[in-house]
Amino acid sequence: MIKKELKKIMGNKLLFATVIIAMCLPVLYAGIFLKSIWDPYGRISHLPVAVVNLDQPTSLEGKKVDVGNQLVSELKKNDDLDWHFVSSEKAKTGLKDRKYYMIVKIPKTFSKNAASVLDTDPEKMDLTYETNGGLNFLGEVISENAMTQLKAKVSEQVTKSYADVIISMVKTVGTGMNQAADGANQLADGSSQVANGLATVKDKVPALTSGVSQLADGSSQLASGVQQYTAGVGTAGGGSAQLASGLQALNGKVPALVGGVDQLADGSKVLANGVNQYTDGVHQAYVGSSQLADGLKVLSYKVPGLSDGVNQLVDGGNQFVTGLNAYTNGVAQAGNGSGQLANGLQTLQSQLPELAEGINQLADGSKLLADQLKAGTDAFDETKAAQLKQYVNGVQQYITSINQVLPTLSNLPVAQLGQLQAQMSTVANNLQNVGANLEGAYQVLSASPQQVATNVVAQLPNENGMVTVSAENLTTLIEQAVGTSNAQAMQQLGNATQNLQAVSGQLTQLSQVVSALPTIDTTQISGLATATQQLAANTNQATAGLTSLIDGTLKVKKEAVPGAAQVAAGLTQVQAKLPALSNGIGQLVDGSKALDSGLATLNGKTSELTGGATKIVGGMKQMQAQLPTLTDGINQLAAGGNKLNNGLNVLNSKSTDLGSGAGKIAGGLGQMQAQMPALASGASQLADGSKQLNDGMQKLNANSAKLNSGASQLRDGIATLNGQIPTLADGVNKLADGSNKVKDGNVQLANKLDEAAKRIQAVHLSDKTADMIASPDKTTHEQYSEVPNYGHALAPYFMSVSLYVGCLVFNFVYPIRKIADRKNSNATQWFMSKLTIGFIVSTMMALIIGTIMRMIGLTVEQPFNFYATLFITAWLFMFMIMFLAMTFDNPGRFIAVLLLVFQLGSAGGVFPMPLTSHFYNVLNPFMPMTYSIYALRQAISTGLGETLYRHSMLILFILAVIFVMLLGLAMQYLYRKGLAGYSQLHENQKLLDDDYNGKYAEEESSYTLW
Repeated sequence: MIKKELKKIMGNKLLFATVIIAMCLPVLYAGIFLKSIWDPYGRISHLPVAVVNLDQPTSLEGKKVDVGNQLVSELKKNDDLDWHFVSSEKAKTGLKDRKYYMIVKIPKTFSKNAASVLDTDPEKMDLTYETNGGLNFLGEVISENAMTQLKAKVSEQVTKSYADVIISMVKTVGTGMNQAADGANQLADGSSQVANGLATVKDKVPALTSGVSQLADGSSQLASGVQQYTAGVGTAGGGSAQLASGLQALNGKVPALVGGVDQLADGSKVLANGVNQYTDGVHQAYVGSSQLADGLKVLSYKVPGLSDGVNQLVDGGNQFVTGLNAYTNGVAQAGNGSGQLANGLQTLQSQLPELAEGINQLADGSKLLADQLKAGTDAFDETKAAQLKQYVNGVQQYITSINQVLPTLSNLPVAQLGQLQAQMSTVANNLQNVGANLEGAYQVLSASPQQVATNVVAQLPNENGMVTVSAENLTTLIEQAVGTSNAQAMQQLGNATQNLQAVSGQLTQLSQVVSALPTIDTTQISGLATATQQLAANTNQATAGLTSLIDGTLKVKKEAVPGAAQVAAGLTQVQAKLPALSNGIGQLVDGSKALDSGLATLNGKTSELTGGATKIVGGMKQMQAQLPTLTDGINQLAAGGNKLNNGLNVLNSKSTDLGSGAGKIAGGLGQMQAQMPALASGASQLADGSKQLNDGMQKLNANSAKLNSGASQLRDGIATLNGQIPTLADGVNKLADGSNKVKDGNVQLANKLDEAAKRIQAVHLSDKTADMIASPDKTTHEQYSEVPNYGHALAPYFMSVSLYVGCLVFNFVYPIRKIADRKNSNATQWFMSKLTIGFIVSTMMALIIGTIMRMIGLTVEQPFNFYATLFITAWLFMFMIMFLAMTFDNPGRFIAVLLLVFQLGSAGGVFPMPLTSHFYNVLNPFMPMTYSIYALRQAISTGLGETLYRHSMLILFILAVIFVMLLGLAMQYLYRKGLAGYSQLHENQKLLDDDYNGKYAEEESSYTLW
């Protein structure tokens, strides 16, 4: 049946061409399509993109900012896409005319917005792009990916510019901090001098208060005296004396007041200078705080990146804990293995004495063997060997001569026969002696290894009645030392002994015959000649055997004896190394115990190590949980920086008033200091006047009314002065306290400014710092498996689909239900014929598509697995579709098409299954194409693992076997029901006939299942 079917295929050109086309259909389908999209991402540089640059340069902190032109320069050196730098109008026209797939537009405010980072309301850079998804969606996706990379490059460049500006500002702030620290130190010195002067004034205030009080008392007394003066000049005289005394006291306090005022004036000058320096420092601090606020804004922008890094750190910590658990399990296993190693080494160490004793016994036995071999072969040298060979050759020649003489024996006289008999008897006796000696030597040599071994073992010392080296083992060693040549020599010696014994017997008989020659006739002599010929032949064999024996014995002496000596010497060296071996094994036992102890200690610490790792991960999670707090803190810090900047702005605006006030204080105190000499002079003149007053009391008496009025006014004025003295004292005290606080604050300010300046100077800021801020991370791509291009990625999917389509088309166009030889067939033959055709066609499909795909550039890591997967996949698809088409005819083919449709979406050939809908994920494990794609991917790129490959191949094989069995059962059923040979596909052209129902109803009802 199979030959018949193949013959019909070859004989029908149309059917043969159909089968050939079906074989080539998968490679046509997969090869042409895959080659068209083999490496699209490798040709991205040919994707045209228009770039429109409208940017206008600007400046930031005195530096030029030209981001647009910098971006254009970078793109001109970039080959990722086919960049076209055109005007806005040409770009729009090109996108409309499908010349460009994307327009990248750099607006004119691009650099301006980049420079607004330090403004109150910074604006983001707007890099716009326009795509045409209707032209090609994949082109739009590629363009968007390119824009993402372009945005990252722009961000990196702009961030680097920002970092350069911030670094410059930080350096400026550092310089300003140094200057502010110097000014604060000067303020501290000036405020210290002011405090000292005010302290002096404060100390003199009580004396001034006392003097004014006395002056008030004196004025009261003066008033009373004046009043009394009016009553009497005597009372006025007493009052004038008291006035003179009070004025003298006041005059004594004036120099101290003058000194305090001088110090106050000097301190006010220092205060004025310090205030000027302080205002300069405040201005620099205001500038620095502005820069600080801007830096804090940039810092707040970077906080999300910090949060992502901490999240990655937490994930890495979890992975670390998982690896640590695996490590602790390995430590426990290593501890168990080390314990077993220690026990084994202790057992080995306990067996060392027996090993040493056995080697010592073996060494002694080898020495005895070498000595006995040497003693046994010393007597046999080359000279004796030559003599023995000469003797044997002489015997052979003698027998040869006898053989030659025998024919003439009948003619010899009796006397010569007697001589011949005597000679032959002598030769026979000699041969008997030689044979006896050779036989004894054979017995000795053949028994010597066992005998020597037995003797050696008997002489060996034994402990506790046990010999550790047996005679059998030592015999084996001796035979190996002697070698195979000794054994061959022994065999030849035995053969020669037997031959010599035979020759000796024959010579004895010959001698007897010779003695009887006179009575023997010619016939008997002829028989004797025949016997002598046999004797000559035996003698030749004996001669050859003896020669080999002699050579073998010499070889034993030359080779076996030195070999036995070398064995004895080697065993002696092994015996000498036994103590070192014992010590080494002892050290190994100690080391294994230490290893076991260390592993036990390490295993005991694994819980602490695991706990520490858990705490680390917990701390990372706590740090992750505190990230929002850190973010809020940075935001609050930024807000505080703004408030600090605003406060310093107000303080800076008031610095002018502070400097003006300090100048006025210094000017007023200078004027007061200038009037101090006049005050002192006035006080002195007042004292002199009091004297003159006392002298002129008589004159005042005449003007008592006026004097009374003036005294009253003087009393009232001094009372007013006395009332203001507490206010003056309180003001001086407050001024002194304030000056001390100013001094302490200036010292603290100077220290903090100096510390801040040192910290800023300690920060290493360079171009590398700017690069780090602009691009703080990098990515490293490690490939578990490599897929070179898009064609390699889609090849498993399209090859599986093409094999399915090829098998489907074959079952459409080939008459699979047709029986090639209906008369001489049965169900089994029908099944085998279709199975063979399907097997051949599917195998050729797999072979052709696999070979052609490799020829067009498909690189395969595992060629054997690659072809094996193609074969099993083609067989499965062929017999699955053949089962459906054979069993259900056209509906079965429709089911096969539906299976193809479902497998296209659920096999996961293009996109990862997590990206597809739930329905297709449910179908995925039940689709045969899923496993063919898995197996082909593993064979091409080895990225899925051998376990998944074997699992997939097992499923494909089981399914193929199942469908072959189902196909056989279905064909048996069809054959029994008489439905073999008919297919609805053959009648499809008749479905449109007008009388189809009437004409073919009976025929159809008898041949179809429906």
